[in-house]
Amino acid sequence: MDTPKATRNAAPAVPEYITAGVLLLGIVFLLGSVAWSADPNDFAEDLGELPAFVAEDATAEPVPGAVPQGYTLAEGAELPGPESITLDEFVFGYPEGQEYLPYWAAVFTNTDADRHVGFTLRLTFYSESGEELSREEPVGHTAATVLAPGESRVFGGNPYIDAGLDEQIDASAEPKVEILDPVWYTPGPEAVATPVTFESVGPETDGIGDYQYFQIEVGNALGTPYEQGIAAVFYDEDGGLVGGFCAQHLKGGRELPPGDSTIVLGLWVNDVPSGVDLAKTRFTPVEFGWDSC
Repeated sequence: MDTPKATRNAAPAVPEYITAGVLLLGIVFLLGSVAWSADPNDFAEDLGELPAFVAEDATAEPVPGAVPQGYTLAEGAELPGPESITLDEFVFGYPEGQEYLPYWAAVFTNTDADRHVGFTLRLTFYSESGEELSREEPVGHTAATVLAPGESRVFGGNPYIDAGLDEQIDASAEPKVEILDPVWYTPGPEAVATPVTFESVGPETDGIGDYQYFQIEVGNALGTPYEQGIAAVFYDEDGGLVGGFCAQHLKGGRELPPGDSTIVLGLWVNDVPSGVDLAKTRFTPVEFGWDSC
């Protein structure tokens, strides 16, 4: 009797209709990929016209520590330290449900009698586990924001603070405020004492929608367009400081021409703190930009 030969187990045959179906799906997917890559902007037709990407002009973003227009660096063997800049008032808060976007306002005074100054402002917030979350912003390094001798000025903003995916900002913890790295300046003959002013005509009450709009009269004595940030500073009905927020929307564009002009500026309605008197809102130039304020 013949001894049977050992054989390898054969894989079950795949039905022909399954093979044909897989092949057909592959061809359809390949053709779809080619069509998509041929014109990747077809999806935009249903969304309307999308704005083209435009690279930011490097000159539009202020450089921390840059010398303001019309000024020179102050000279001297011993220039004053950060103690010559006082923090007179500081307030902060959080929009409802947006603890990652704290708003703040502060009043600083340059106590030096002879020099103008800019500095770095460091704000440190805390996560629920106690982790320090810091953000540094330049203050006073442009002609529109530099602090004159003896001058007190209010600034405001709303930095984005990332506590991570698993944590939240501890809204009950008061942030730490530090004044660092002062840079002292001497005005030259071309320096303008009050280069940019914003005078609010008042809040608009019709057609607000998602924005609270303000009409503002602008005075720009710099002789060049103003392209930096604008912050709203809020007060309550008694004149008490409540907080500050960056302007998110400017009708007509972000470049403010030299001379006098009128603009309409908007803030998200949900970002306006509760308890503020909109008629008392003030606007101030800030140098930390439209996107990072």
